[in-house]
Formats: sequence, structure tokens, C-alpha cells
Amino acid sequence: TMRAFARSLLLEGAETARFFAPGSVRRLLVELDAGAPHGQSVYSLLCFELWYRRFIMKQVDAHEVVASA
Repeated sequence: TMRAFARSLLLEGAETARFFAPGSVRRLLVELDAGAPHGQSVYSLLCFELWYRRFIMKQVDAHEVVASA
């Protein structure tokens, strides 16, 4: 699911944890699950994480990340 994908990417080994406090990201996801309108923020974090991995870390192809989720 998209929720599992977001949690996996943003909480477990997130490369961008140096930019965003992991506790705040976790709280954002919990609040989203509870119905808070944080969809755009989570989407932005996901895009930034994938961009950072691809172009800064040169770690993975975004298609590989999506295929493994």
C-alpha cells in the first residue's frame, strides 16, 4: 500500500533524516492515518526522498524503489 511505502521510505533508513526530524515525520504520518490533511506534505517528503536518493546519493533508480515496495 501507499502507506506502507511511505513509512518504509520516510522512516526506515531515510536518507533525508538529516534534513527532517524523524519524530516530526513519524508524527505527520500518524496524524495522516488519523485523518489530518497532510497528504500534500507526505507527498512532498516522498518526492524529496526519492530525488535525493537518485540525484544526490546516486543510490537507486526510482523505478527500483517503487517495484520493491
